[in-house]
Amino acid sequence: MTLFVGIDVSKYKHDLAILNEHGEILSRHFQFANTYQGFQKLKEHLEALEIPTSELHIALEDTGHYADNLVAFLQKVGYPTFTYNPLLIKEFVKSLTLRKSKTDKKDALSIARKLLSDPTPERYIVEPQMQELKEMTRYQNRLIHERSKNKTLYVRVLDKVFPEFAKIVKNVHNQFVYELLTSYPTPQKIKRAHFQSLLKIKRLTADKANQIKEAACLTIGNSSLALQLELTQLIETIKIQDKQINNVQSQINNLMAEIDSPITSITGIGMRLGAVILAEIKNIHNFKNPSQLQAFAGLEPSIY
Repeated sequence: MTLFVGIDVSKYKHDLAILNEHGEILSRHFQFANTYQGFQKLKEHLEALEIPTSELHIALEDTGHYADNLVAFLQKVGYPTFTYNPLLIKEFVKSLTLRKSKTDKKDALSIARKLLSDPTPERYIVEPQMQELKEMTRYQNRLIHERSKNKTLYVRVLDKVFPEFAKIVKNVHNQFVYELLTSYPTPQKIKRAHFQSLLKIKRLTADKANQIKEAACLTIGNSSLALQLELTQLIETIKIQDKQINNVQSQINNLMAEIDSPITSITGIGMRLGAVILAEIKNIHNFKNPSQLQAFAGLEPSIY
């Protein structure tokens, strides 16, 4: 006998409903806290059903991060755990009634009914590797976004301190530029620097060093202490974020090697993009044809 459990997740507590194979309600209002004690209470409630863990199928809505710890707990205990896109649950509920109503208890029951009626629930099973990949790729994306903001601020400050500088070096994000401005964050300090000291900076040529020193003598820049501090600290932050992004990418590469997906064999899709695609679609078997995947990605034109 297989039982079907629906859990509606929220920040502080979760609501649970259980159906048997015939759709009969075995539990409707069971609530447990989003705490260690609450999870133990859930475990005791499920164990009291006295059926093998493999015969107890549990489904949740894939909404936010509040369900992540619960999913990990259920997987550790050994229950087959599935996550549904909230849109699928919403459309399923619409198909059951014409009434416009929504409560938490109905949600838990609706999730259980969706799981019971689903002919291919294995498409929605939570795979730990994919969950890990999703966390890593999204974290990396946040780091890249923060670095982009800091790079924009850095360019803004540099334009105030030494506006002539960017035209000379072309790319103000080169490593030699970061090293130069960390040691000599103002035109006045560059102007006073010994020429041989400048040449010790890797990839800074004599010609470029001459041009920079000449521009430093005629700059209209503002070398205030506040701008110097902001400039050097932004460079330091950007360099730290570069290292963090590379470290995360290294972990992503290791995980991708374990998953061994053919997605990176597609021209133009490397480890980073391939990891993002896999993490977001989770299971390619969720899609019957390319058009469905296109629609999921929001790339398919539609009539409105």
